[in-house]
Amino acid sequence: MTSFTLEFEANQKQIEALELLEDQAHTEIGYGGGAGGGKSYLGVAWQWIRRIQYPNSRGFFGRKELKRLKQTTLATYFKFCRDHNIPESLRGKYNIQDSSIRFANGSEIFLLDLAYIPSDPLFERFGSLEFTD
Repeated sequence: MTSFTLEFEANQKQIEALELLEDQAHTEIGYGGGAGGGKSYLGVAWQWIRRIQYPNSRGFFGRKELKRLKQTTLATYFKFCRDHNIPESLRGKYNIQDSSIRFANGSEIFLLDLAYIPSDPLFERFGSLEFTD
């Protein structure tokens, strides 16, 4: 596999969120703020780092609408890869058919439509997908 070092310059809020994400003592973390606050960018950075760091792991990006997710978060993912000159071999391959990004190390990021469905109020439809994070 290609050797690569990510140099991610984060703002103070992103640094605090990354520290909480990595400490394993927290099971839920809230990160709010207006447009342009770096939420999506941090999310895609963290997912990429986790997928590269942990072979055969699974994560996801989610929004209420899959179409909007592809227009926003997926676009941010590709921007993140370009911004950091991540080699093609480490970017993962986007599969438009099943809305996923698959990495050479067996890891995957799925794009999920998280719209509320009254017949599935506890979102049990995602229970069998075995996500790492």
